Amino acid sequence: MTIKCWADFETTSHCNLLTQGLQHYLEDYTTEVLCLGYALGDNEPQCWYSEDGTPFPQEIIDHLNAGGKFVFHNAQFDLGVWNYILANDFDYVPALPIEQVECSAARASVNGLPAKLDHLCRAIALPIQKQTEGMRLINTYSTGGRIAWLDDDKQLMTDYCNMDVRTMRMACSVLRELTDSEWAEWARNHYINQRGIPVDVDFATAALSYATDIKADVDGQIQELTGGAVATARARKTRDEWVFDRITDDQKKLLAVYKDDKVSYSFDEEHRNYLLAADNVDPDVEDLLQLINDAGGSSTSKYHVMVNQNVEGRVHYGLTWHRAGTGRWGSLGLQIHNMPRRVFDDPQPLIQDVLDDYEIATPATTLSRLLRASITSSEGVTFGDWSAIEGRVCPWLSDDPRAEKVLSVFRNDEDLYIATATGMGIRDKVGEVDRQGGKVASLSMQFAGGARALQRMAKNYGIVYTSDEAEELKTLWREANPWATTFWYGLKDAAVQAVKNPNVPYSCGRITFQYDGADWLWMRRPSGNLQGYFQPRFEEVEYPWGDVGVDLTALAGNSQPKAGKKWPRHTLTHGILIQNATQGTAADLLRECIMAAPKELPIILHCHDELVAEGDCVGAIHELMHHVPDWATGLPLKAEVKHAKRYGK
Repeated sequence: MTIKCWADFETTSHCNLLTQGLQHYLEDYTTEVLCLGYALGDNEPQCWYSEDGTPFPQEIIDHLNAGGKFVFHNAQFDLGVWNYILANDFDYVPALPIEQVECSAARASVNGLPAKLDHLCRAIALPIQKQTEGMRLINTYSTGGRIAWLDDDKQLMTDYCNMDVRTMRMACSVLRELTDSEWAEWARNHYINQRGIPVDVDFATAALSYATDIKADVDGQIQELTGGAVATARARKTRDEWVFDRITDDQKKLLAVYKDDKVSYSFDEEHRNYLLAADNVDPDVEDLLQLINDAGGSSTSKYHVMVNQNVEGRVHYGLTWHRAGTGRWGSLGLQIHNMPRRVFDDPQPLIQDVLDDYEIATPATTLSRLLRASITSSEGVTFGDWSAIEGRVCPWLSDDPRAEKVLSVFRNDEDLYIATATGMGIRDKVGEVDRQGGKVASLSMQFAGGARALQRMAKNYGIVYTSDEAEELKTLWREANPWATTFWYGLKDAAVQAVKNPNVPYSCGRITFQYDGADWLWMRRPSGNLQGYFQPRFEEVEYPWGDVGVDLTALAGNSQPKAGKKWPRHTLTHGILIQNATQGTAADLLRECIMAAPKELPIILHCHDELVAEGDCVGAIHELMHHVPDWATGLPLKAEVKHAKRYGK
């Protein structure tokens, strides 16, 4: 087996990493290496201190020169520390190529487990855990610049670093090794992060002056959104009641906080963002959470990031590869994945009003809707957006001849919502085909949504359905799309059979499940990429409608229980499996685009089903987004690609 060097840097600086960002931190002249904990292969960890006057370990340099791999947790940080600081301060230390770097946090995410090392340890129940003393040591010695070691703290720091190395190494023994192509994707993400996102710093600076006007504006919008049920962003009781009536039990768990053996629910920014990042959240709930974020400064915080973390007009290291188990990317700092997609057709007049310090209407909403426009370049930006990507992927994945009716709508560039309404046989009050009804049904039904999901979706379009009407529409949609119900329940049955029969593959449509008989149930998508479900088993569960039964469950990797408590589990419902399969395959298509793009194509970001590059490169982006990979033969793709001064929609 190839020997790897498991390593962990500790640094110190006057620069605040959290507020100033990694690029500023690496370039700050006060940033220094305190120590490096490391272990070659299975050897006992050691700790090298930069201040001791001892040369950097020759065995590590020899490992690097021999092409050996280095594993760090959150390797983007450690790779930067090595190349910006270590290799400059010790000129006999060679630069570390990214091709020789692996990230244990990335491996955890790919396996559907928490990326934070302490959370990962708890989730997989490692017999060793991160040392709690570490936080005090980091706060004492890593902020404010180098100070003399106190009492036994240097030994405690050594123990802390060595324990991190042991923990990381043991955690990775549970995780599957990534393929060369997956590490190539991780490296490409690093190059995109190094290029950085160009932002309008002058506009962001001016936008911050409106922060005091935002809260009053938000409260009025919350009252309008909730029909007066919630009066302000701080009305906790009515807010909780309103939200809980519109989210699923699994979504509610994302807000859970455990204390003294009791569970409560938090709407702090961290937990709000957990819910915002979840799939298929009720759009009204998303709007309310976004408004609460605005009241608490979510939009303002993004403008702060642009101002405080930009280096020569660019914000670096904003993208996180494979943040979700499905393979979707996430974002840090600037949080581009949470930027509202509802934008202004022509943002420039409003931007000029902000720059001129004119009063603007509804500042919370206006500034939130201008976030995308703040991403700009002197050469403009090109952005491509796939049309109805999940609506195309899902029926194609079913590999059901009956789904060809839906796919032909896309191939013929017809109106999906009219085709859906026609297939359901629904008409509006004047006897025309009910396009709005077809739209509501299309958007709410594909992922096994029920009548309530349809009712909630309808409200976004000013439509109110009674329970009976919603039930009838649900039935009509399912009768018109028999491939869907067959696919949903077929996926669930394949997963169940796989767990009952280890090491035997079970397929439904273009998706295959296989259980290793120990820790992992794998979903294999047509691309060959995998999604993992850790420790699957059958156990008694309570369903949202109150019934109790035995069902297939797995560890809930994106949860965060109280310290000392077992990691929660969730039911692998047919709705979750169809979402994972569809969204994972859509993410695979985006990954294909990014990896097929020549390195000189200046991609600056990507967000769900969008690809964004600097300058006018409409032709290149159009070609990338319309290319159908060999594994996706027969999938009809369509993307709208345009070039503009500012990022939009």
